[in-house]
Amino acid sequence: MEQRIPREKIEAGITASLNRVGEYLLDAEGLSNRMDAGQGSLQDATILVTFAIEELGKAIILRKRSEEQGESKIISVEHQVFGGRDAHEHKQSEAFKLIDADLQRLHRAGFGPHFGPGFDIKNVDISPTTRLELSFIDFNNGEWSRAPAVEPMRLKALIVGASEVMRSEKAQQEERFKKIGDKLTEKL
Repeated sequence: MEQRIPREKIEAGITASLNRVGEYLLDAEGLSNRMDAGQGSLQDATILVTFAIEELGKAIILRKRSEEQGESKIISVEHQVFGGRDAHEHKQSEAFKLIDADLQRLHRAGFGPHFGPGFDIKNVDISPTTRLELSFIDFNNGEWSRAPAVEPMRLKALIVGASEVMRSEKAQQEERFKKIGDKLTEKL
């Protein structure tokens, strides 16, 4: 099932998504830059960055569908952009096609898997699962969960990378607006 969006409304959706991305990234940057930022602040910032990346993915998909469908008055957009199974992965995947994929890693394990439990043996990548692990405490296999570690410099690099893509998307949108304005001026 698809969402059918009138062409005259697609840019408003892109604008709203990009504005939300900026808000999330600004808040995440504020948390991660605090002088006393501990793992809790970094983890909260990572949750916000995850939301920003999903919204960025949405804006990118909306732009691409609009471009792909030429002058069609109605733009068809896959349902995963707005929710449902695999929605988070779909939007993040689209965003990471433009954000350096190496920035997806938030923490590199300090030890190999043969060291076993209790050692830092797990890499942490941005994902819907990571966002949930950062957000909630669970009780699994007889143990309370621990939120994954976040490396401050890797998080800051991801914020910068996502911000650069957001700015690029905004610049592309400004170009589209200029072309629309030029077409309207020509008709006068």
